[in-house]
Amino acid sequence: MSILPNIDLRLAEPGDAPLLGVAALAAGGGIYEHLLAKAAGGLDAATVLASAIAAGTDGLSWRHSVIAAAETGDLGAAIAYPSSSFSLHPSIARAATTEAVDDLQPLFDAQPDPKTYYLHAIWAVASARGQGVGALLLDAVLAMAADAGFNGLSLHVWADNKPALKLYESRGFKAIQAIDIPRRDRMPHSGGKLLMQA
Repeated sequence: MSILPNIDLRLAEPGDAPLLGVAALAAGGGIYEHLLAKAAGGLDAATVLASAIAAGTDGLSWRHSVIAAAETGDLGAAIAYPSSSFSLHPSIARAATTEAVDDLQPLFDAQPDPKTYYLHAIWAVASARGQGVGALLLDAVLAMAADAGFNGLSLHVWADNKPALKLYESRGFKAIQAIDIPRRDRMPHSGGKLLMQA
């Protein structure tokens, strides 16, 4: 792994909501596309996510996010917040079908330890993957959690996301619960998700 030179980490601002929406969408691995596939009014997942993040009213917010940036532009982002805020965002729940929410109910039932911080999403642009951007963002979120007095960091990850698992395990994360999520066209994953904590 090579760390790209001159990467700055900064706290997100309201104008970063579209980038954070892309990050949440990519890190979700099809969850938001599945939830919002039949949204009324033809709203797409990226638009709904960016709007929810821009509102800044709960966990899924620009207020709890970090951006990795270089002179050439933004390289990645992480969204994290107190685990007690982990839930399906109200605007997404309103737009989702009952069937889609039911498919993901095991995920929503797998609540992270409320004494931990929760990593909702971590993502790097394609050209920066494998260059240490994800590790820098993860380390920043771990430091944020510690500085705020939380007892570690929790996250959910697809069990077949080997690069992410390798990164998390390198930082001491352990799987504490397997979550059975049915494979769907928009969620083409095997093995469900894992709840992990460090």
